[in-house]
Amino acid sequence: MTTSKDLTNKASDIANIYADLQDEILKQIIKRLNTKDLANMSQDDVLKWQIQKLNELGNANGDTIQAILKAVKMSTKGLTDLLNMISNTAVQNADTGLKTATGLPTQPTNHVDTVMKAYQKQTLGDINNHINQSLISKNFKDTAQAQAYTDIINKTVAKVVTGLKSPQQALADAVYQWQNQGGLKSGFVDKAGHHWTMQGYANTVIQSTVPRTYGAITKQRMNDYNYHLVLYPAHLSAREACAPMQGHVVNMVPTSDPNFDPHYDTVYNHGYGTPGGALGINCSHWNFTVFVPGVSTNNLHPVDPDTAIANAKIQQDQRRMERAIRQSKSKLQAAEELGDQDGIKHFKLQIRNQQSAVRQLVKKHDFLSREYSREKVYSSKITKAKPVTQEPNKTEFKSSVKDSDIINAFDKANIKEAFGEEKYNQFKNSISNLKDEQLRKLYANYGQDLEFENVSKTGGNYASTSTVHLSNSAFEDNKIHEPMETVYHEIGHAIDSTSMNDVFGKQLIPTGRQIKRRLSGKTYTFDEQASHLSGEPSVDLGKTIKQDLFDYINHGEAKSPMQMGKKPRKKAEKAIWLEEDSKSWEGVEKIRQFIRDTKPTALENMKKYSNMSDIIEGTGYNVFDHPWNVGHGSKYWNDYGKEETEFFAEYTSSRATNPASLALIKEIFPNAAKICDSLIDTMVEAKK
Repeated sequence: MTTSKDLTNKASDIANIYADLQDEILKQIIKRLNTKDLANMSQDDVLKWQIQKLNELGNANGDTIQAILKAVKMSTKGLTDLLNMISNTAVQNADTGLKTATGLPTQPTNHVDTVMKAYQKQTLGDINNHINQSLISKNFKDTAQAQAYTDIINKTVAKVVTGLKSPQQALADAVYQWQNQGGLKSGFVDKAGHHWTMQGYANTVIQSTVPRTYGAITKQRMNDYNYHLVLYPAHLSAREACAPMQGHVVNMVPTSDPNFDPHYDTVYNHGYGTPGGALGINCSHWNFTVFVPGVSTNNLHPVDPDTAIANAKIQQDQRRMERAIRQSKSKLQAAEELGDQDGIKHFKLQIRNQQSAVRQLVKKHDFLSREYSREKVYSSKITKAKPVTQEPNKTEFKSSVKDSDIINAFDKANIKEAFGEEKYNQFKNSISNLKDEQLRKLYANYGQDLEFENVSKTGGNYASTSTVHLSNSAFEDNKIHEPMETVYHEIGHAIDSTSMNDVFGKQLIPTGRQIKRRLSGKTYTFDEQASHLSGEPSVDLGKTIKQDLFDYINHGEAKSPMQMGKKPRKKAEKAIWLEEDSKSWEGVEKIRQFIRDTKPTALENMKKYSNMSDIIEGTGYNVFDHPWNVGHGSKYWNDYGKEETEFFAEYTSSRATNPASLALIKEIFPNAAKICDSLIDTMVEAKK
């Protein structure tokens, strides 16, 4: 059975399509403008740059059109489905009470169909006329995204001309300023001459669809049965029009109607039918129920009207703060796309402060509750727009490391002897096509330190210190790995291990912790040792991996279990800690839900997701082995350093052979990826 929460959640999902679309359009604009020519631009070049970018307006529109068409299709289908859900739910709920009240059989729904079609036409028409047509036009210069593109260019130029901003910072400031103004413009201008933003208009129309349509269909159903008394819902907060009616029986007809019952108030005394009145825009009292005096029971106990109105004003403060958090998160996404490190730090701090303010407000007022969905930005619903059409980079990759340098290094090892001429040539071709400068240096420096063993007949692929154990199949393509990916993976493990001697002058270094092992019935204590550079304690790669995954799913809305620390003893501090701890474990459950939701996609594209499956298993957040059907099993991760060295091997092999996997790793584990970049640099430097 569809509930009222189901309907409001469905409406929110549709409204969020346009928020998602705006972020995607802005991302494409940034990609087109934030190029090398901007970084190298001087004040003398700025007008030339402006003309060049304005001339690319048609291409910019092409960048976003696929995402726009996808959003329009999704919203149209979503609204149609929502209206059908509302109609079916309203009729079902109303008829139950109306048949009891009147004793009549189920009445025909002809009039309901008429009301439904009218609201469907109006709602879809409003969205199409004032939003969709602002995005899709034969004259693309008039589209909302074209106006955004032009506005950001012109603001950037104005800031550069003053000489007070670098080109990149000028672009960043222009983007943030555009976001402050509300973003994309809709085609709707109200009676006061105010030009509504796309997000604001879409949210108002779509969120109002539920109360308007549900109320209209329920009222029509009451007319069909000629019965007009309802119990008006009660909330802890209410607008002035609704507060006096909350929890009371009211008429759904005016006082002039022959069926008006004078024992009860009427919704028409409270602005019914007006935007700010009862059941108007954003009214939450739409889920009213049929009431039969002498039969029905009123169990509602509403707060007094003055308190409800005062509470509503406080709740509006929360809504305003939630909107501010969403805008800051959108700015953070823009800052990350711009590469604006100062902006990233600023907006992360701003989000933490804003979330803290919401927590304090909710804590202060018992009738409020934290609603995380209202603070969330959405970035996964819209199909990614077509790549930015830029002139191809015709500069060929040139490395300071010759192919022969790497091949000579491995010639000193025994790879050819272990696997034969065919596999060796395959390996040499792969090395020659490697376009990663640091990896080329890494392999040239460490190739001669490795030893290879062919284990095709005896076992699977693994590395033990400097020895790389591979089967012939490791060189081939399969459903979860690219050709040569397993070879580079195990080489990564071996270099991660052998580099310890070059960096520290010894193979093992203490972690500063002790571990206990039970042998022959006795418990022994040992100093814990790190055997791979990725597991060196000061690097902290393991914790970074866990934190990256938690932050990717939770967007900074909760602390991870690692960040919680010990439970305080003081009562006040303990209460705060317990609340945050609860949110922390809710965050862990979101990770598990993400794994479940993503599994169908992962199984269809295992070459992209298999490495990630192994990494996620190592974090311990998922309660099951092999999240996306790949992994070592939970027991494997018990030993110190396993998570770190597996991440390093997955990362380096993805850098060498699997761009899709690499992009996903960097997206979900950005800080851990940077640590691995630094480790590679350290390994290369240690051999100089």
